[in-house]
Amino acid sequence: MGKLVRRRPSPPLVISIVALVVALTGTAVAGVATISKLSKSEKTKVRRLADQEIATKEPGLSVKSAATAGDVTNQMWAVVNPAGDLVRSTPGITGAARTTTGKYVVTTDRDLSNCYSVATVGGGEPNAGSTASISDNPIIGDDHSRYVYMGTNLSFTILIRC
Repeated sequence: MGKLVRRRPSPPLVISIVALVVALTGTAVAGVATISKLSKSEKTKVRRLADQEIATKEPGLSVKSAATAGDVTNQMWAVVNPAGDLVRSTPGITGAARTTTGKYVVTTDRDLSNCYSVATVGGGEPNAGSTASISDNPIIGDDHSRYVYMGTNLSFTILIRC
């Protein structure tokens, strides 16, 4: 049997591997170092520049508002039973009532004119296998309520996000 010939890697191969490792680690370290080494005043300047750039492209948005985008204080939910009673809810929901068969009104302590809502069947009493076409809409002239219509008396859950 022949001997295995041991060959050393060529100098260009060694240099290219070292260059690749340096290039990859250098950018990762530079990215982290750049952000973490900014002083408080430099971070403020960066935020101000970011706010100006965002304001030119989308008025009303800011870096500061992005920090609260996932804040749950700007949303409410309620579970309403078929009789129109609140089963459970978050603070801000002040009541619910069934007006006629399948028609409900959910009231809040907040102005909902710039909010959206979505309602789904279920959440209160068991509605095993129940399906219904459900819609929720603002009530004209009442910025603190949402109208929910199903056409049948079932429990439902409503989510309101502002």
